Amino acid sequence: MFPLHDRTRRKIVLGLFFPLCIVPTLLVLGWCLWRRTPAHARHVAQQLGWQMGMKVSLESVRDLRPGAVRYEGLALWSPETGRRVLFCPTLEARWTSEKSRPLLVLAAPAPPELAASDLDELAKLAERVLSGRAGWTDVNVHVQAAEAMVVDESGRHTFAAVRARIESLQGQDAAGGPEPTAREAVAELAFHPFGTTPGVEPRLGVRRIRQIGPSPDGPEPVTELELDTGDAPLPCPLLAALAPIAGRLGPAARFQGTVRSLAGPGPWSAHVVGTFLDVDLERLLADRIEPLRLTGTARSIEVADLRLSGGVVQRLEATIDARDGTISRGLVEAAARHLRLTSALKPDDPAELRFDRLAARATLDARGLSLRPLPDANQGVILTDPIGAILRAEHSGPVPPIAIAEILSGIRR
Repeated sequence: MFPLHDRTRRKIVLGLFFPLCIVPTLLVLGWCLWRRTPAHARHVAQQLGWQMGMKVSLESVRDLRPGAVRYEGLALWSPETGRRVLFCPTLEARWTSEKSRPLLVLAAPAPPELAASDLDELAKLAERVLSGRAGWTDVNVHVQAAEAMVVDESGRHTFAAVRARIESLQGQDAAGGPEPTAREAVAELAFHPFGTTPGVEPRLGVRRIRQIGPSPDGPEPVTELELDTGDAPLPCPLLAALAPIAGRLGPAARFQGTVRSLAGPGPWSAHVVGTFLDVDLERLLADRIEPLRLTGTARSIEVADLRLSGGVVQRLEATIDARDGTISRGLVEAAARHLRLTSALKPDDPAELRFDRLAARATLDARGLSLRPLPDANQGVILTDPIGAILRAEHSGPVPPIAIAEILSGIRR
């Protein structure tokens, strides 16, 4: 080695000190400061938005420890309507592992707020994760919140002990080979309506089977959904993300029962058993019997058996009990003419009649539609006004399905 003068060694050390010590320190310090700026929050929000397929906004992002992040002021927005779908004041994300797979645990210390009118956007997000389109093909996700609020036109609904999970299960090869060609993913949501007595809590489960290999013998993608409301009726506006017609039942409508559906290569099918409470008949039938009207509140619509296939009702057994409403005279005449009912209308009756009670048991199947009075009805009465009977169901036997189409076509003319 060449001997170096002391001044030369000092210059070399100082020359290396700046690029190897000072510059990296300044870069790390600048990086740490940048992560606390709004620009970093916008960058993280943009990344989350690309992954979830939604618009995301954040107030700030804090790194708690390696693998743990806290998001402040997290909001999800619909990319189509621009409306806010979810707002979470604080959300903590923690990465860990479970059964040798990455696990993302999301915990909300403060109650998140969701918009009931846009819950279908969250359903689309869950579908993206289940189908492997969100970039999390092997990641399990667990969500925990002590409380959550859902806002609709009737007010705020608070739910306690909210728990959700999305997990990807190991797939199996269709031909028994070593490489899997299909993967099963499950999503589950459980919660407890705030202010109700403890009991069987509502649960929503989704099971998705998708093909991940090139094998032509692999299964076609199939989605199974099961909803059990448990001991507490759920507000129908919250179920509109699963069935859009639930949003037409009125802000006070509720449902208690079970729903099972299957969507796969064949026609979509569903099976519903339960009771709908406080249904707004005017909203439900607003665009189906125009220009005539039927108003009032159905205290209960008990569905003993409802089966649908491809959006068509295959079988229906239901009982309706509605009170204090109005019905158009033309609708009464059409029902009497096509459904083999006996009408007690008089020539001087007004165009719109008030009724005290509408109560009947309906059965619809391949043979047609049958209307029968309830056991407590007097002489087959299904529709009454303050004076007496308006409609009676005195004839037995089903009415051909074409009669329903004739009623609707006659009304619209």
